[in-house]
Amino acid sequence: MCLDGKKQKEEEKSDEGVNQMIGEIERMSRHHLEVKQDVETQCDFIHALGAEIQAIQVGVMDDVGVFVKWMDDELSFLVDERAVLKHFPTFPEKKVDMLREAASEYQAIALLEKGTAEWAEPPGMGCVDVCERIAQQFEAVDNKLHILMRDRDGLIQRFKPHHIPTSWLTDDSDGLVCKLKKATFNLAARYLGTIIAEVNQLPALEVENLATESATGIDPNREFLLLAEFISLLVVSMLSAQLFLNSYDHTPH
Repeated sequence: MCLDGKKQKEEEKSDEGVNQMIGEIERMSRHHLEVKQDVETQCDFIHALGAEIQAIQVGVMDDVGVFVKWMDDELSFLVDERAVLKHFPTFPEKKVDMLREAASEYQAIALLEKGTAEWAEPPGMGCVDVCERIAQQFEAVDNKLHILMRDRDGLIQRFKPHHIPTSWLTDDSDGLVCKLKKATFNLAARYLGTIIAEVNQLPALEVENLATESATGIDPNREFLLLAEFISLLVVSMLSAQLFLNSYDHTPH
């Protein structure tokens, strides 16, 4: 009886596997037919779109973003973009990829620059929490710029053959990267102002007593220690912001 039950379960498992295989084959067959249909019916559309993409030469990155959105909307009509376009060897897929990459990188940096330049203290937030938020913004900028500076030469070399603007990647005074660096430096100055304002609110005697307690080994007030910690972090952040402005002053060719 046990053997019969085991055999039945094995047969059911086998049938389930066969059914799954059949289902996958049917799904792939439907997908193949849909791709074939697009290849046959969207031929003129794809050739026209490819010619427009190949000819596009935009002057500013904001226009690249607009064009990429329009291009993606057009390509979304295809059942499977990659599967369909591989049947059109003259379609400029490489340029499509470069346009998308450039638009994505530019948007990420633009959002970071806007968030840094327009950074505002949340109402009612204490000094320690405000400084923590500013420090997080510094870290986000530092990480992004580190990656960008590492990859910048390669990005410029890939974008230029496709007539994609690259000045925003350089340290030109009007470039987006330069604006981000300057916004970071300005935010560092606000960081310093926030801490100075908080320290100035402490009575002189309280500050002196806290300093004395620290020197004698007694744990000082937590807020005072945190302020000291943030002042130390501020120095590092200010130096980092200045480093952004001075160290990356070469323009790749």
